[in-house]
Amino acid sequence: MARQLGISDSAALAAARSLLPGLLEGLRKFPGGTDALLDLAGQHGGEQLAANVMGQGQVNSLAGDIIIAQMGGIALTREDSSDEDAALRLSMAPLLVMLMVGYLWARAATGGLSQAEIMQLLSFKDLPTGSGPEPV
Repeated sequence: MARQLGISDSAALAAARSLLPGLLEGLRKFPGGTDALLDLAGQHGGEQLAANVMGQGQVNSLAGDIIIAQMGGIALTREDSSDEDAALRLSMAPLLVMLMVGYLWARAATGGLSQAEIMQLLSFKDLPTGSGPEPV
């Protein structure tokens, strides 16, 4: 994602860590549940959502924006200390959603992930904090 956004790995990691709790909550509470979430993901490319984010070319984030809109949007926290920080998070959120939902769709489509397991992944409370410069 750092490459997609033209930012450093550390800036991407910080933004992703800030966004993940809210995005996970939004996906857990997705209107219509996981079936509706996976259906919407399938309509926008399924696993290709994640592949596009991880690919070499510039990605169109419209699918991520649509998924976020269906979630009811995202809220930026007080830690968004500048307009630049908020703009970065708003640019990253659709890409992060596309990566997460594309992964979930691919796993569910192959029978490798049940509805209950999807909810368990989306309920992940103890997000790892990491110890170094991890690429995002």
